[in-house]
Amino acid sequence: MNCIHIGPGVELRGIRPEMACVDAVVLAAFNEEHPGLACWLTSAVRPGDKKSLHGYGLAKDYDCQVEIEEPAGKRIEKRVQGALGPEKPTRQFYALWHQGRSGRWHLHVELDPGNKGVAPYQEA
Repeated sequence: MNCIHIGPGVELRGIRPEMACVDAVVLAAFNEEHPGLACWLTSAVRPGDKKSLHGYGLAKDYDCQVEIEEPAGKRIEKRVQGALGPEKPTRQFYALWHQGRSGRWHLHVELDPGNKGVAPYQEA
């Protein structure tokens, strides 16, 4: 099945509507690089995280069922960035293939709200 799988414990409450288009773009980029491999949403909203845009519902992290080396990951990053918007300084979406704290490479996509004063997500 060609879809984004949601990892265990991934919080989606509080995700901003502007982030809805990202899943389809990421899935297409992963499938172009590695057809048929499962693509996972591994992080979305992190309530209380004020250091990253995850705490504001404006970031998502994606991974694949196998380790993707940096050159292939950078191609995925470039495809996603190309589909989501132009180069700096006008773009709002940022795609970044990087090594997380776990040491595993993954794709981070965020929507930078600029100076719009977006409040962090808080559970009701």
